[in-house]
Amino acid sequence: MPDSLQTFATAIAMGAFTLAFMAAWFEAPKRTASTLLGLLALAVLSYSALGTSTVQAYFTGNFFPNTPMTDSISSAKLAGLAIAGVGVLLYSRRPVQITLADTPIKRVLESRSLDLRNARHLAESMLRSALGAKIVLSTEQTSTGKVFVVKMVNGSIEQLFGAPASKLENQRLEKVCPQHMYSWLNKLATEAMETGLPCQDERRFDGRHTQWFEMRAVAFPTGVTVNISDVTDRRRIEDALRREAMTDPLTGLANRAHLKQALGEAVHRTAMGKGKGLSLFYIDFDRFKVINDSLGHDTGDELLCSIATRLVEAVDERKQSDYKILPARLGGDEFVVLAEGMSNDAEAADFASDLIHRFAQPHLIDGNSIVTTASIGLVTDHGSYHRAEAILRDVDMAMYAAKEAGKGRFVVFEQSLRDRALSAATFENDLRTAVEEQNFDVAFQPIIDLTTGDVHSFEALIRWKHPVRGSVAPEEFIPLAEELDLIVPIGEQVLRMACHAANAIREATKGEKPIPIAVNHSKLELLSTRFVEQLADIIQETGTNPSLLKIEVTESVCVKHQSTIVPVLNGIRALGVQTVVDDFGTGDSSFSCIEQFPVDQLKIDRRFLQSDRDLQTRRAILTSMIEMAQSLGVPAVCEGIETKDELDLMLTLGCDLGQGWVFAEAMPIDAAIELATSGLDRWIENMPLLEAIEANAKRVASDRRKSDRRAA
Repeated sequence: MPDSLQTFATAIAMGAFTLAFMAAWFEAPKRTASTLLGLLALAVLSYSALGTSTVQAYFTGNFFPNTPMTDSISSAKLAGLAIAGVGVLLYSRRPVQITLADTPIKRVLESRSLDLRNARHLAESMLRSALGAKIVLSTEQTSTGKVFVVKMVNGSIEQLFGAPASKLENQRLEKVCPQHMYSWLNKLATEAMETGLPCQDERRFDGRHTQWFEMRAVAFPTGVTVNISDVTDRRRIEDALRREAMTDPLTGLANRAHLKQALGEAVHRTAMGKGKGLSLFYIDFDRFKVINDSLGHDTGDELLCSIATRLVEAVDERKQSDYKILPARLGGDEFVVLAEGMSNDAEAADFASDLIHRFAQPHLIDGNSIVTTASIGLVTDHGSYHRAEAILRDVDMAMYAAKEAGKGRFVVFEQSLRDRALSAATFENDLRTAVEEQNFDVAFQPIIDLTTGDVHSFEALIRWKHPVRGSVAPEEFIPLAEELDLIVPIGEQVLRMACHAANAIREATKGEKPIPIAVNHSKLELLSTRFVEQLADIIQETGTNPSLLKIEVTESVCVKHQSTIVPVLNGIRALGVQTVVDDFGTGDSSFSCIEQFPVDQLKIDRRFLQSDRDLQTRRAILTSMIEMAQSLGVPAVCEGIETKDELDLMLTLGCDLGQGWVFAEAMPIDAAIELATSGLDRWIENMPLLEAIEANAKRVASDRRKSDRRAA
């Protein structure tokens, strides 16, 4: 063999042995006694075969391919050494395969591995057998950000996505999820991952068939599990129940609950000036009971359905207008039509005439021609009503007036109808019974401090719920009570209830801030020689702190009975009870006259705020009244604040206290206690109103600081 080939083979062998030894030494799994001994034996053989001089030249760095071989060696031996060296090198670079003996560690590892496989199979089984569509997603980082990858699905997901699990798993969500659902699913899963909280949402999809889906996502450290449920049937049932609760089952029209809700909203919009007014038609059919009794209830039901059909036809003919018309059946043969936007008296009368004509036509039912006329009551509202019950009461009176006038006609409500309904004889007897049985109640309307937004006090307002006529306004029975000399016991009942209410509010607020209650009393009560004595007895009987009571006296009583009322007011104040001049501005009193009365508060009559005068005139009048109160050193309260504009005006003029529907209507004692403890900001949702009061409070505080600095 030539010297160059021998030298090359020698270099390969020596290099291979050296690298193999180093690999075995520096890789712990291969550094075993048998491996090192084998390499040492091969090195000794190489040394003996190659010769001393060759090995020394290799390790000293003097070995080059053209170095002459001083020791004789056969070509076969040298080739074998080279091959052996390469083989040892390849062996040393082979990955280590560790085989554990049958030890406790091996058995534990095998057991844990089996448990993991079983757990995965169990999870897959539970996922596939679970109700609803379930999908497990993991996150994967890409150059554009994190994306979701499908890791596990069940059969419902396969049906929803339209592909088998083999084509869904390990695929990006955006590639396999239906397009109409991807953005929703991706957003909910991302939200769950970011917040770490369960996220739930419900959405409607309109396609060939309307479907509702509910999706719930729960995150885990590396992904999120999403449950998708088809809730279409549930939503249909809920919608059906909702419609059933608001629909008359016989005629398909709106029922009483639906009508009262819609009427209440329409009356409120009209009262606040946000609507165009409304008309209400109360329809009752003449001789229906005779027909029902003679021909049977089934025929009566068919007649009612025929009537409802004609009513709907009449409404449909006017749908091209801007009116919102709701036909409803209250029960029996009583129907009501609410026409919001129809406030013109002539239009309302024309529609009522049309209904009279339609209903007068014969109904053909089971071969019988049945004629039944209708009596209709009509009320048009331009904002004078504030409760649905009140307008229903009046339209019901008009309907009965139509019946009394001969039936088959309509009657427009007038005040005289209410006066006649409350006939003196019946009303007097009912009023006496109410006094004896103490059937009166008290509602409480809050008075708000306009400089802080806090509840300053309440005014006690008497309420009488007549067993037949319903709620009777105080202005309807108080004059009769005065005439019948029943006003004193009524006043005592109201005063006693106000004392109990004051005690309840003080207990609920833990006496942190006194919230007094103002009580109105008539002229006859105040001019009675025993009024102060009765007031003292009730205060002592109920254990009420006198400072929690206010007695309101109208300005006209103060002016007309000055010599008599002043001692009474002094007696009231001597008890520690505050006095309030009510309806201030209506009694033609002057500053010098008012100055003589021992008063703690002036209440401006609502007529000055809501008058038809121009804004400049109203501002001038109200300003003079507020300044008069401030010059007397007593707060001024303006009643009847019903709109945000009116509130802004009173804030601008610097009025101290405000009362009206813009804050709250009169409420029962439980609600008053809740308002007193929670505060106005938790009671109402009118944020602009609260912001206006807060801004005024800041302005007042700033003015006071400036005044204090000037005084200093």
